[in-house]
Amino acid sequence: MSRVFVSNIPEKFTPQDLQLLLQQANIPCSYPEPLKILKSKRHKADGSSTGRFIVLNFDQDVVANTAIEAINMMVLTVDQKETSIRAAPFIPNFRSYLENPLSNLVIYNIPLELATNDLKDLFNEFGSVLSAMVKKPMNKKEQPATAAPKCAMGYVLFENKEQADAAMESANGKFLGPNQLYIVKYKTLAQRMNENAEVLLLSIPTVFGEAETKEWVAKQVNMPVEEIFAANVNLSPDTRPETFNSNGQRAIFTCKTRQIALEVIDKINALGPIVLEGVKEPVQIKAKLTRGMLAFQRGQEQQQNKEKYADSGKNVQVFGLKSDVTETVVREFFSRYGTIEQLSAPNRTDVEQNIFHYNILFSKPEEAEKAIREAAKDEKSNMPRLSTSELRVQKYEQRKDVQSTRARKNKDAAEAGAQ
Repeated sequence: MSRVFVSNIPEKFTPQDLQLLLQQANIPCSYPEPLKILKSKRHKADGSSTGRFIVLNFDQDVVANTAIEAINMMVLTVDQKETSIRAAPFIPNFRSYLENPLSNLVIYNIPLELATNDLKDLFNEFGSVLSAMVKKPMNKKEQPATAAPKCAMGYVLFENKEQADAAMESANGKFLGPNQLYIVKYKTLAQRMNENAEVLLLSIPTVFGEAETKEWVAKQVNMPVEEIFAANVNLSPDTRPETFNSNGQRAIFTCKTRQIALEVIDKINALGPIVLEGVKEPVQIKAKLTRGMLAFQRGQEQQQNKEKYADSGKNVQVFGLKSDVTETVVREFFSRYGTIEQLSAPNRTDVEQNIFHYNILFSKPEEAEKAIREAAKDEKSNMPRLSTSELRVQKYEQRKDVQSTRARKNKDAAEAGAQ
């Protein structure tokens, strides 16, 4: 029996939708009943994820390979957004192979007519190909400088580094039809972030061309232009609605090294707010991150927050407080149990009393434990009282029904920017 791993299934695509799609495409597979679409967790090391997935069973290899071809050509439209689902042979312990990027190749300039099976057959002569995938058409953002205008890209995963090296040495630079293949070793998301030298510069005047942008940046950081920039500057106007539009444009450029990119960002940010003529907002500069990098960054922040707030034992939640109690009063009362590193509360007056609470982060777990043991009793003799009935102090647990001040402000700002 052959098994096929189908991934990147859209969030709102139901098991019933998938079942109907397989039937309409005449794909003769079996799967556990009832059909369930599972969701993979984002990997801690590199932030990668296959999203929602399912494993299908086939009686014969040839049928499984045909199904892989058919599924990889499918484009699903959900909420007016197109998504390409992916299919590949199911490999037990696949993560262990992916965690060795030296056996994984990225192939650029693949002819558009080449299918996944063709790519696998092409590289089979160099060793055992565990997985191959053709992605087409190729996203402009993924294209290296040597990429042809209209082409596909693909991935080939070998069983070991030696086979991948042999394939790269033999096939890199060779022509496949009119297309010259360009092959590099795959890099994990974490590796790409550590090497990322792209910079995003916002709110510069629309009269700036490439030369003016380079000269302005070089002047701010007191470095020669030729020591900063590795390639051309990509300029585009601010297209946000008038309410949020800066009347400026943005620039994306690549520095010669990541270290230079970080230096440029740090030096310009250190100058403080800079508003250039004809632009309504101050200049902003930061690292240019892809969507995958941003998701990885969010995942890291979530993990850090979990370790800091949920796993450290230093964070407590305080319920039963009066809705008009101030942060100053709460901080003063709970400081008797230890050093308070952070204190946050809902920034809304419409929070129901049963979920209204403060989060208090102490410097040590023992201080948090002391607050849990003694605060309710001590509050009853405190004047003025913080509660109308009785305080309830407990270890921190994440709640989705109420947000802290900072979280609420961040969400409001994000929603405003998206409108």
